[in-house]
Amino acid sequence: MSTWTMKDELHALSQGYSIFTVDNGLVEIQRVDDPPAHYLWTEEMGEESKFSSDEEAIDHVKKMAEKGNVTAQKALALSNP
Repeated sequence: MSTWTMKDELHALSQGYSIFTVDNGLVEIQRVDDPPAHYLWTEEMGEESKFSSDEEAIDHVKKMAEKGNVTAQKALALSNP
């Protein structure tokens, strides 16, 4: 299985999402709720969340994966349905 790299995290963050391990140990794709609070945030990424919900972020990742985006494909492969 692939691992989520710093390069993957930076790309995902620039798109407004990331993968997170939640309380029950599952890995989920979620929107970045507060971009400036993320440890890799830069001003170029903006201060507002790019998505109104986690579901919107997941839909974006699915669309990007269908278009061949490797980071999005990896996020889907690593996350739990």
